[in-house]
Amino acid sequence: MKALFEDLVRSYQEDFDMELAEATEEAKRELNMRGLAYVGDSHKSQKLPDPPCLSLLEEMVEYSKKRNVQRMLVLSESLLVFDKIEFIPQSALPSPVFLGLLTSATLLGEEPTGLGASSAILKILLVYMRSYPESFDSSLLVLLLDRLDVNLPRSRQLASIELSFIMRCMEIRPELSVMIFESGGFQVLLQKLLGEWDDLSLTVCKIISAVVHGCRQRLSVSNQSLMRVCSDHLVEKLVAACIDDLSKPIPSRRRAILNLINRMLINEALCKRFIDARLLFAITETIKTSSDTAQLKLCLSCLRTLSNTQQGKEEICQSGVLEPAFKLLSGNSEVVRQAVMFLAALCIRHSESTRRMRIGGCFEKVIDVMSGNLKNGDLQRSCCILVRNGAAQDEKIKGILLAEGAEDLLRLAKRSHPEKCLDVGSAALRDLGCTNYNEGWKPRTVVLGIDGDVIHTDEL
Repeated sequence: MKALFEDLVRSYQEDFDMELAEATEEAKRELNMRGLAYVGDSHKSQKLPDPPCLSLLEEMVEYSKKRNVQRMLVLSESLLVFDKIEFIPQSALPSPVFLGLLTSATLLGEEPTGLGASSAILKILLVYMRSYPESFDSSLLVLLLDRLDVNLPRSRQLASIELSFIMRCMEIRPELSVMIFESGGFQVLLQKLLGEWDDLSLTVCKIISAVVHGCRQRLSVSNQSLMRVCSDHLVEKLVAACIDDLSKPIPSRRRAILNLINRMLINEALCKRFIDARLLFAITETIKTSSDTAQLKLCLSCLRTLSNTQQGKEEICQSGVLEPAFKLLSGNSEVVRQAVMFLAALCIRHSESTRRMRIGGCFEKVIDVMSGNLKNGDLQRSCCILVRNGAAQDEKIKGILLAEGAEDLLRLAKRSHPEKCLDVGSAALRDLGCTNYNEGWKPRTVVLGIDGDVIHTDEL
């Protein structure tokens, strides 16, 4: 149990950029939703062979066939014992027993007093699945999911039990994650969770993120599967949930949604789907109203990705997000760096965005960032790239940067952070028209210029 708890805390910290205290609370809440309780180092597991458990499971299936829920509830009292100990399966569960137990879990879960029993059955099934993953027939799980009816009243507790079960199944057989995700039953559950139950949204986002990651890993089917998973409906639901969160004090949920959206912006078609779903409005309003560092960084990361497409650049210029983004060029250094990286990507081969940045005083602010963060090598590198991109795009910007002292700061960045700034600092000095721009740097490979032309080492 301790290892599971620590894994959950680590997952929340890495996936949702949470602080330790917040990640710890979320991990405890997820354990409670699964019917578990973290009791620290005092937890001791017992290991027992499975024949006694198996006989009870088979008996449960027989009562399930007769839909004798009352007898199932009585029998489940014995199963709850196996929910609190660790037992070692001696063999894989036969498919008919597995399917029968899924049916039992559904029947019991619909009873007000049967949630604990339903959870116990599903957790016992997970033990068998982990021990014999190759025997797990995905069609059995899909059958369970497809039983969920859109008009069936669902309780938060039952949804959390089923959701945790689905998440564990995906961990055991990640190659089946797309099939699980696309099943009708899971889509029904997903809509319910995104629409009503805010406290389960973190788990939903983790599942979708795992599915997207699975699609990207399987290159042979990645594009087709990814486009099906990231459907117009799902994109609209995620953006709508993000906009809805603007009026709710649920920072962890909005962070989770923004993090998921950031991972889904993989190709031009998906960028267009999110733009059409008003993602830029959600980002603009978040930047205007939020002081949460993680949210701001995720918003800027999304903008940077959208800036990689020509349509994204055009939409960003028209959305009104630039002015709020310019204001992020002061304050928290992590946010400032994300803002600089976004603006550097935006002005590549796009004169209108560069013009707006010049009019908005962006390049003067970048020089202030460089002079105020001389020891931050990563931030200095990002500023060098923005200076270079802006100087290569607009002659007027060269004059502004030189008048503000860019040359001295670029040379200082090269000397102070050679491992990070020698190449980009030299390129920025070159595009500003400075002499001896290549001092200290001996490039050994060709360089792709900002205009798309390849520059050979003898030209640098």
